[in-house]
Amino acid sequence: MLDNNFIDLCIQGEALINDIDDYIAEWHKGKTKVNLQEYLGMNKEEYNSWLLDDTVINYIIRAHKEGKRFADVYSKEEVKIAARNGSFEQVQQLLTWLKDNE
Repeated sequence: MLDNNFIDLCIQGEALINDIDDYIAEWHKGKTKVNLQEYLGMNKEEYNSWLLDDTVINYIIRAHKEGKRFADVYSKEEVKIAARNGSFEQVQQLLTWLKDNE
């Protein structure tokens, strides 16, 4: 992972989650030789989950901040939220994908 990637900057309070589009636009300028996954500071599991559902970025950042696996943070918290929001099917799809790709 790069120093000062997007995830690290969010944890340090130097970037906001809403800044991710600007960070991606900067990567597209081609000033770095790393792939977008590394540029953002995500591992493969996190990056693929984010591609499926960009709202998981909060959980990815939280997992990094707490030193936990994204799947562990997401599965515990998102299932609780999904039950209240009626988006359980989307959560189940992502959880299934995470388990299949461990």
